[in-house]
Amino acid sequence: MQTNIFRTGLVGLIGLALLVPMTVAQQAETQNADGWDKQAAQQEIDGMRRYAWVISESITNALEQAPADQFPGIHAWIADFHKARKTIDPETDPSQWAAIDLEALVTRNPNYWSAVYEVAPANPLMMWLHSTLYAINGQVPRTDYLQTLALHSPVDSKWMKEMQRLRVSTGRLNRLGDRAFPAGLEFFRQEKYDEAAQVFSDVLSVIPSHSLSLYELGFTHRKIDPSQAGQAKAQTYLDRAKQADPFRIEAYQGSFSPQEFKTFGNLRSKTIPAWQQFQQREPEQDTLPQLEALSADLQAGGVDELALVARQLAVAHRNGSYNDEDRAFLETSLKMLLPQADVEKILKQLQDQTGVLNLHNISPSK
Repeated sequence: MQTNIFRTGLVGLIGLALLVPMTVAQQAETQNADGWDKQAAQQEIDGMRRYAWVISESITNALEQAPADQFPGIHAWIADFHKARKTIDPETDPSQWAAIDLEALVTRNPNYWSAVYEVAPANPLMMWLHSTLYAINGQVPRTDYLQTLALHSPVDSKWMKEMQRLRVSTGRLNRLGDRAFPAGLEFFRQEKYDEAAQVFSDVLSVIPSHSLSLYELGFTHRKIDPSQAGQAKAQTYLDRAKQADPFRIEAYQGSFSPQEFKTFGNLRSKTIPAWQQFQQREPEQDTLPQLEALSADLQAGGVDELALVARQLAVAHRNGSYNDEDRAFLETSLKMLLPQADVEKILKQLQDQTGVLNLHNISPSK
């Protein structure tokens, strides 16, 4: 059984989001193709964050219409969502917004995963919501990866064209940030390490998740201060680089336990090639075996949040119902993110639930 939720106002809210000045940044990007344009990048990331704020609010408003007695996980997470957003005044510049703790709100929040499994698998709006939460923080790679997965949903949605906007914005931000690399690299080659560090720090002052700049800044700090304290500081930037972008393979440096070394080997040999193939494939070319394999490769490489989302695509491609293999898969990845008691509760929820929420039919405002 599926429950349909109808909510007015999404079209109106998206209309407001479309007023965000992204075209200025796009023009500046074209005009300044040979170097770092800080102003264009700031305009782009501010626009992305405002847009994501509006979309996340609209989809959450729709979720609030679900009956609380049938969908307790959704309502528990919505309370977490509203609490997290209280630290932000949306009328101020996004560059002044406090970062939302997405580990607490999403990745390691049992209420979030309960809410996900109360909604029909691979629902485009629920997947869109997931990526907007990262976009509000200006976290470019994670936004891009989650939105890439969302756009591969086999579930029909009239919002698919609009959902492309986040990927357009993350693409521009990646290109804008990457254009600082030649200048920073030239300083590094000349052994002007302080100047190189300033270049990469300047990018990060606007795009704090630009993983290439994080990696290069860490590598540069190794040269600036070879002491033990300096090397520890450098390692923090490398750790931030792989946290921002789990596929930034060169940032995986330091000491590894045997299990961590195995996971890193899987990431390099299985996960990244599988992800690259997925990115190059059109959604209509997806097959069930490919999506099941992608989710397994993401899990093997320790990218459990993306693995759980990819598994939703596989379930939706099959028939929308979780089988024993899916539940075993979910248990493995959820255990990496949540306490055992929460994992057991979510798995029992999947086994016992008699209906799922259908967010597809959101009525436009009149």
